This record gives sequence, structure tokens and C-alpha cells, in this order.
Amino acid sequence: YRQAIEKLAGKPPAEPPSGNRVVLCELFTSVRADPAIASEFSTAALQRRFGADRFIVVRFHPLAPAGRDTVGGDPLANGASLTRLVYYQGLQVPQLWLDGIRHPDPEGLLADLPSIHRYLSTAVEKRLASESVWTLKLFANESDGMLTVTAEATGKTPATESQRLRLLLVESHVSMPRAVNGVRRQDMVVRAQLDDSDGVESTDGVFAFDVQVKLDNIRKQLTDDLVRYERRQGMEFAEKPLDLKGLHVVGFVQDNTTREVLQAAIIKVTPKAKPSP
Repeated sequence: YRQAIEKLAGKPPAEPPSGNRVVLCELFTSVRADPAIASEFSTAALQRRFGADRFIVVRFHPLAPAGRDTVGGDPLANGASLTRLVYYQGLQVPQLWLDGIRHPDPEGLLADLPSIHRYLSTAVEKRLASESVWTLKLFANESDGMLTVTAEATGKTPATESQRLRLLLVESHVSMPRAVNGVRRQDMVVRAQLDDSDGVESTDGVFAFDVQVKLDNIRKQLTDDLVRYERRQGMEFAEKPLDLKGLHVVGFVQDNTTREVLQAAIIKVTPKAKPSP
């Protein structure tokens, strides 16, 4: 799988896109969704090609999108992912949103990969070359199971009433050896939304947000989601991936009216430095 991604990605562009924009790709997927394979490959390759600091891919696993592989479920599914899918008025997976703009048809197997990859490559390159009026600063560390996140976003013009700052907690990769669709390494899996589900409103035209949350609380919420789903489906997951290792925070400014993502940023969660003796 990794070799295939590297081959598809090719060499990084000799001249990186000149714009200051960081593009956010939101892929709604499932370990049971065969039609998500082409989008999984393409987005992973593009992230490798352009760099995770310019092209951020996050993967949402909704709890039970209507009519799509509900029997057997997805052990990576969580309520935060379902909330985000509902925000886009989505009903099934896969779905792919590029800076809040929906990909018209992301479904495809490996045979469909060339056409989907060509479309995405062109769309990402065009978006990366554009300018954003927003600048984001993120800070995230963890100490004794307590996650601390600080986020700031300022624009060349004040934020409007419809714009929001959003923050996601993402796990860098989760091994899924029993993934039905064969994608046994799930990268950049969304585990929680750290802001209110409606996003953070601006104050005097700028965004500022501080939050502290216990990782055990997030782990408990994920566990409760899985147990509730198991009970409804009359089944039990053989694996419950709840390590929450290799965490990152993804922040982005989005317009609730147009759904456009205006700028994004990502930062790795680092251990809090211990005071010198």
C-alpha cells in the first residue's frame, strides 16, 4: 500500500505552488466501503506530493451513514464524524470535500483511480496557488493525559458573523488489519471535535480559543459510541482502536453560509516541557 502511494505521488513539484493557502481535504470514509478505495489512495498520494503542511487530509468515519454497510460497522466510527457529515447534509460514504467544496463523484475502486486522481490533482493545484487572507496559529501539548490547545486566527479583514473557527483532534495513523476494503492503515483519523459543534465565533473580528480536555474523556466517548453501536447492531467489534497516539490538531476557518474553508493549519501534539530542577 505504501509503495503504491509513493509511486502514485511521484516527485514533489520542482516549484511548489506560490500561494499561501493550506488546503483542507475532508474524506468521509469507512473500513467497509469499497467505493472509498480510489479516494483513499489519491488523497494519501497528494498529501505526500505536496506535503502535509500544505495539503491536510482528515478522514471522518461516521457512525452509521444511511444505507451504507451498517452491518458489521466500523470500529473507527464516532459521533463527531457523523456530526460533521450532517453539517454537509451528507447521507452516505464516501464523500470528499476540498476546502468545503464537494467532489462530484469520489466513489471508485482501483480501476477508477486514474480519473479521480487527475481531477483531484488539478483541483488541489489550483486551490494551492490561490491566496488566503487568513493566518492561523496553533499550539498543542499533552501532559499527564491532559491536552491543552490554543488557537488564533486573524484576517486582513474582520471575520463575518457566518465565519467560524473549528478544531479537530486527529490520530496520525491507526492499524486496521481486518479492514474489509483492504485499506489496512487508516491515516489522519478524526477522533474528536475540540470546539463547540457549531464552531468558535469571532470576537472583534478575530478568533481566539483555548481548551483543556482529558484524553481519557475522549477515549470514553469513543468507547461509548462503539458500545452503543454494537448494542444496536447486535454485534461486537473484535478490535477497539483507542490508543490515541501520534495526535495532531487541525484548525480551520470556515464560512457557514458558503461552506468554504478559508484557511487551515495543522500542528503535532507535543509533550509539555517539564520545568528545570
